[in-house]
Amino acid sequence: MQARSRTTERAQSCIERLQRFELWRDAENAKRLASEEKRRERLQSEASQRQEEAAKRSLQAMMKRQLREAETCQREAARTAVLAKRQEARERRAEERKMQQIKQRD
Repeated sequence: MQARSRTTERAQSCIERLQRFELWRDAENAKRLASEEKRRERLQSEASQRQEEAAKRSLQAMMKRQLREAETCQREAARTAVLAKRQEARERRAEERKMQQIKQRD
């Protein structure tokens, strides 16, 4: 009877140890999964941040290029305006000389 009782106690002890091990294993798996999920989220966040920074740099470069193009257009427009004024002045002087020559003939 005592042998059966000891065997039952040992079996019960083994069952309890097995249950504690399974609880520990489940807790460790849950920790590992949570850690992996946090790592995935962190990596995804870092990738997203890199994409945002790249898009920001791209936008800044585009804006800088457009600003340079606008400055070039503005300089070209100013140069064209100066050339047009010079041409108008030449034409006016030529007209004045022509009128002066007509007056001198008369």
